[in-house]
Amino acid sequence: MLIERAKASWRTFRQSPPGQRFQERYRRRQRKHRGPLDPARIFYVSAGGTLALASALLGWAPGLGWVTFFIGLALVAGELRPVAVFLDWLEVRLRRAARGMRSFWERSPGAVRVLISAAALAGAAALGYGAYYLLFGAPGALIPL
Repeated sequence: MLIERAKASWRTFRQSPPGQRFQERYRRRQRKHRGPLDPARIFYVSAGGTLALASALLGWAPGLGWVTFFIGLALVAGELRPVAVFLDWLEVRLRRAARGMRSFWERSPGAVRVLISAAALAGAAALGYGAYYLLFGAPGALIPL
């Protein structure tokens, strides 16, 4: 039952037009609540805020840090209208930027694509090494070996 509700909620969210999705979700959630001290509302704001904060602090590390950051913000956006407005604004701009990058990628010759891929791989390796060094290798590391 929980999985079916989550799937239905996701379908409704995806069917909303970009730039209005988070605000429509906010309005749907507000119709269900019984006030500012509703336990569900308190849970979503505190869990989403905690997830977003923890992800922001650990987002530089390899992994899903920024994905979980936006998931946390999405949880909060269902309860706080300013966050919903911000995420709708951000979605429109990120979609526009992604279209531009995709267009650039499709127009680029193969050699440029290889160079971009190599640079991205080198950047990911540098981030991974930096995270390893800070966590395990540096004097006074967070987790000394």
